[in-house]
Amino acid sequence: DAAEEEAFSALLKVLSRLCNELQDASCEDRDLQSAGLLLQLSAECFRAQRNACVQSTRNQSLLRELGFIDVSLKLLSFLQNTNVEGRDGVFEPLRCGIQFLGNLAVGNQKSKDDIWQLSFPNLLLQLLSVEDEKAVNYASMVLHTCLDETKVEELSKPQNIHLALRVMELCRTQPDLDWTVIIATQHFLKSSVLVESMYSGMSHHERVTLLELLFAQLREEDSDQCGVPPSVARFLASSFQTGCGAVLTLATGSASSDEVLQEALTVISLLDVLCEMTSDCRQFMFLQDHPDLLVTTVELLNQVHAIGKASKNIFSATQNFSSFSGDRDSSSHSPVVSFKAHLIRLIGNLCHSHTNNQNKVRELEGIPLILDNCNIDSNNPFISQWSIFAIRNLLEHNAQNQELVAALERRGTADYSALRELGFTVEERDGSLLLKPVRKDS
Repeated sequence: DAAEEEAFSALLKVLSRLCNELQDASCEDRDLQSAGLLLQLSAECFRAQRNACVQSTRNQSLLRELGFIDVSLKLLSFLQNTNVEGRDGVFEPLRCGIQFLGNLAVGNQKSKDDIWQLSFPNLLLQLLSVEDEKAVNYASMVLHTCLDETKVEELSKPQNIHLALRVMELCRTQPDLDWTVIIATQHFLKSSVLVESMYSGMSHHERVTLLELLFAQLREEDSDQCGVPPSVARFLASSFQTGCGAVLTLATGSASSDEVLQEALTVISLLDVLCEMTSDCRQFMFLQDHPDLLVTTVELLNQVHAIGKASKNIFSATQNFSSFSGDRDSSSHSPVVSFKAHLIRLIGNLCHSHTNNQNKVRELEGIPLILDNCNIDSNNPFISQWSIFAIRNLLEHNAQNQELVAALERRGTADYSALRELGFTVEERDGSLLLKPVRKDS
C-alpha cells in the first residue's frame, strides 16, 4: 500500500516493452530460448503485480485504471500461443500472469467485469487449454472468480458454449483440478439453460461426468445447499424418458456398438441421479408430478423383466454368488447391473405419500411386477429390499392397493436354491415360512 502510483506506471512501461520485444523476437524467428531473460523479466513483473493486489483494494483499482489488464492479457495471449522447445520458460510467466488476474479480480467487481470483457470467451478458453496443469488450474480460478449469474447465461449461448464444455472436459480428464469441479458445481449446475445447452453438445462420456458431479453434490450431507434448481431436475427426468430405449437395445443385442453402450451408460447415470433426487422429498417432491416419468419407469421395468424371463441375458435373475469370491461371470461386468433394482427404487420414491402415483402403478399392473422381484438376484443387489420398500409405499394409506395384494393367490414356495447355496433352507410350518441353516451333516 506504500507504493506510489509512479512506481506502478513505471512497471507498466516495463511490461509493455517486454510484450513488444517478445513479439518482435517471435516475428524475426528468433529462438525464444535465447530470449530467456525477457521471459524471466515478464515473470517478475507479473509476480510484482500479483503480490501488490493481495488484500489491497486500492492497488486493485489503481492497476485496473492504469491499464494493466489489457497489457497483461496481450502478453498472456502471446505466451500461450508461443511454440518453442523447452516451454518451461514460458510456463512461469504464464502462471504468474494468470495469478495476477485472479488476485486483481477477487472482491473487485469492476476488475472482474473488465477481465471478462477482454478475455471472454476465446482467451479464457486458450488459457484453459495450456499444456501446464498449474496454469490451467489458475485460469480456472480466474473464471470462477469472474462468474456470476449473468455471465453464466452468456456461457450458455451457442457461440460461447465451447468454454463451458472445456471446463467439463477438464472435470473428466483432470479430476484433480479443484477449481474446475467448483465451477461446475457452484455455477454450471445451478443454471438449467446452461445444463441443457451443455448436455446437447456433450458426448456421452462428458454427460456421464456431468451426472457424476451432480450425483456427488446430491450426496453431500447438507443436501439443502445442493443448489440444483427444479428446472434442471425436470430436464434430467425428460432426458431419462427420451433415452431409456438405449438400455433395451443393449439388452436385446440388436445393436452392440460403442455408441449404444455409451448412451446406455448415460441413461443408467440419469437413473442414479433421479433415484437420489427423489430420495429427498423436501426438495424434489415436484418430480412425483413430472409428466409420465412414473409411467415410463414402470413400463421400462416391465420390459426389462420380460426380456430377462424370455431368455438368459443381462436382465435375467441369477444366483451367481461365486462372484463375491472373485469368480465373476461376464454378466457381472455388465453396465446394467443393479438397473432393475434402481428402477424399483425410483418407483417406490415416486409413490411415497402420493395417492395418484400409487393408483397409477396399480392400474399399470405394476404391483405384481414388483412383487415378482422380491427375490435374490446377484445381478441386482438389494433388489428384494427395494421391492419391499416400494410395496410398502404403494400400500400405505391406499385401501385398493392393500386389497389387491390381499387377494393374491398363494402358488406355493418359490425356488430356494439360492438360499441353499448360501447354507440356508426354508421350511413351511403352520402356514408360515421359517429360514433355517443347513446342518453340516445333512
